[in-house]
Formats: sequence, structure tokens, C-alpha cells
Amino acid sequence: MQTFKENQQIIYQFVKDLGGVYQDQLIRYAKLRGMSGMYVVNHLLYQRRLFLTVHDTKRIIGIKPNVRPPEVPMRKALWILLDIMSGRSVECVMPAGDEIYLLAFVMEDEICDICHVTRKNVVKYEKGAGSRFILVDHISDINRVPAGKNDIFCLVKEAEGKVEYYERSFRK
Repeated sequence: MQTFKENQQIIYQFVKDLGGVYQDQLIRYAKLRGMSGMYVVNHLLYQRRLFLTVHDTKRIIGIKPNVRPPEVPMRKALWILLDIMSGRSVECVMPAGDEIYLLAFVMEDEICDICHVTRKNVVKYEKGAGSRFILVDHISDINRVPAGKNDIFCLVKEAEGKVEYYERSFRK
């Protein structure tokens, strides 16, 4: 079991790596990692290691004051990650820092990616051998994306944080 200081460092590093996270996503992430989410986050806010900004009624946590909200694809990728974490053990989450590849993480000793493939960037996407969770904006985009056998397609209803999963065999 990790100490309170170690938990603080995990949360701080997660926020720092992502540049800013919605408060509800951060607290859920902390809880899924076995922490008292709100307590750890509030303590970091109290220490002024993290800062809270309100943007269009949403609370955003960042390492600097007045942090901007995360881009839509990253917010959706976080909902996918949180959904995966609710059922499986996930370690070592890191941003991939790319237009297509948003997050990378280790799950069950395998490196996995969360990608965002749109109609505009589909030509830049390359299928791979590892497990990939491919975020698409529309269900009709699934058949346009070159997919490997381990790829899983995801649609995110951001308002509810709900993730729907589809396999390549899906036809509309």
C-alpha cells in the first residue's frame, strides 16, 4: 500500500503530465487507484501544488492557476481510461503527446494506447500489433479505420462519461 505522500505524487504527476484535468475525472482516477480521491486532491489544493479553475461551470485542476480545459479528445480518452480502470488493473499512465495517440498505459503487462481517429487524420493512423482503444467521433467512422485484430473502437458520451465499445465486425 502506498503512503499519503506517494499518492499525492501520483496525482500531482498525473495532472502535470496531462496539463489539466476535470476535477470529477481526477477524483475518479484517484479512487480507482485505491486512494481517498477528494482528500488527496484537496490536500494538494491546500498546499497550492494544484490549482482549481472554473471554466463554463466545469472545475479544472492544473499545476498552474487559470489552466485551460483539456481538449475534447483528451477528455474523452480519460473517460475511456477510467472505464477500463474500473474493470482491470492499469499502471503507468502517460500522455502520448500526438494528434492521434493520446494516452499510453500498461495493462496486464501489455502496453496499450488510446487513439483518436477522425475522418481527417485516418490516413496518418497505422494499425499495430498491440491493444488499442480507438476513439471515433461517429459510429460510421469505424469502417474507415484500418484496424488490427486487437483494436477496440470506442464512442464516448461525454456528458455522462459513458463509453460504448464496438468491434470491427460492427456494421450499421
